[in-house]
Amino acid sequence: MESRSPYVPLQTGDGSWTLYEPERGLCFRSRFGACTEARHVFLRGTRLERYAPPWRVLELGLGAGMNFLVTAEAFLQRYSGGLLEYHAIERSPVSPELIEALRYRERLEHPELVEVLCEALARARRHPDRCPQVVLGAQGRVCLYLYPVDWRQAPVPKLAAQAVYHDPFDLKSNPECWTRACFAWLAHRMAPMGILATYGAATAARRAMLRARLIIARLPGVLRKREMTVAAHRAEALAGYFILPYSRFFRSCEDAS
Repeated sequence: MESRSPYVPLQTGDGSWTLYEPERGLCFRSRFGACTEARHVFLRGTRLERYAPPWRVLELGLGAGMNFLVTAEAFLQRYSGGLLEYHAIERSPVSPELIEALRYRERLEHPELVEVLCEALARARRHPDRCPQVVLGAQGRVCLYLYPVDWRQAPVPKLAAQAVYHDPFDLKSNPECWTRACFAWLAHRMAPMGILATYGAATAARRAMLRARLIIARLPGVLRKREMTVAAHRAEALAGYFILPYSRFFRSCEDAS
């Protein structure tokens, strides 16, 4: 018998729902607008929509699946053909029953995407030793790869992902996900002109990205968050964004190494 979930559904300011953990006061997405935050930070922050299919996305922290649903919905609305290949790492997959409690189907033009998400989560919870769990849906146009393990054990290939969604809980809750090693691991699976986006804007996180040999830029945050961060291998990928100089974070090249 499974233990009782620590998460409860919470309706956010834009009408969409997310999961909330009362004991630690943690929300999977912004309480002021879960769907709004996902679109602004990840879909728009990575400029993913500039690409023709196939889309390749790597996410660290699937959580309640909002980023996956927003991305897949945008893909299906924009293109009548092609494939979305979505790789998501989530070491503690939530139950399909919790996903259903979030009433995602009410807001989606393609509610069958919820079935893809729920099936991947159900398989991962039944067989956590099988990695990844792969579910193909939406008329064979959306493929979700779910890795129910820590990112350090996830057998994710070198994807050349156009978009990397860095979306774990915060530095206090998940410190290992905000390190140079983690950002370097993600960057190794990112396309030359790909972009990593994160809601985080802390100095320590930005230093870790720079130490992973990424170029970073700041963007306006959304709702009540002042800033967010994007990163790329090449400055051209961040054209039009406010690129942050190394000198702001390090006194010398030795400090940056």
